[in-house]
Amino acid sequence: MAEQAPKPAPQRQTESTPMMSSRQTMRALAAAVIGAALLVVSGLTLTTTVICLVVATPLLVIFSPVLVPGGLVMFFATTGFLFAGVFAVAALSALSWIYEYVTGRHPPGSDQLDYARTKMANKAKEMRERAKEYGQYVQNMTQEAATANQGTVPSKTKEAAPANQGTVPSKTEAAPANQGAVPSKTKEAAPANQGTTTGQASK
Repeated sequence: MAEQAPKPAPQRQTESTPMMSSRQTMRALAAAVIGAALLVVSGLTLTTTVICLVVATPLLVIFSPVLVPGGLVMFFATTGFLFAGVFAVAALSALSWIYEYVTGRHPPGSDQLDYARTKMANKAKEMRERAKEYGQYVQNMTQEAATANQGTVPSKTKEAAPANQGTVPSKTEAAPANQGAVPSKTKEAAPANQGTTTGQASK
């Protein structure tokens, strides 16, 4: 009894394997039929499109002066309407976001905007302070330069004035010397001339 119990199991396995193989063959046949049908349909569509292009080419060439501008007009019109719709949606979304931000509902991205605004305000304040400090520095430098020029110019003029005053009289003192020398010569020359004139007169 114990030896005859495991015999039905191999018979079931042998019976299940042909069933599995038949299922696989059915699936393969179905896939092949579907693939063949799709290939046939694709070939038919390709041939019909080629035939339609061959037939429509002369018509397109004949009506090209009308069809090309019409196609361009339709293209630009559709693109214009699409862009207008996109811009309208963007404007409405922007207005709704601004309304929510103003009312204090904190729409998405408001925190980043507040951070950027505070950062820009701090930068502007820092730049104003730096400009103010630089202006004060330039003003101080100009005042120091002005005081330095005022302190040096009078000292030079005062030193130059006494020097000129001391040298000019020294030159003017030569005048009395010349005055004293000239009369002495004239006085000596005068008696000599008088002696000669009196001698001549006596003769």
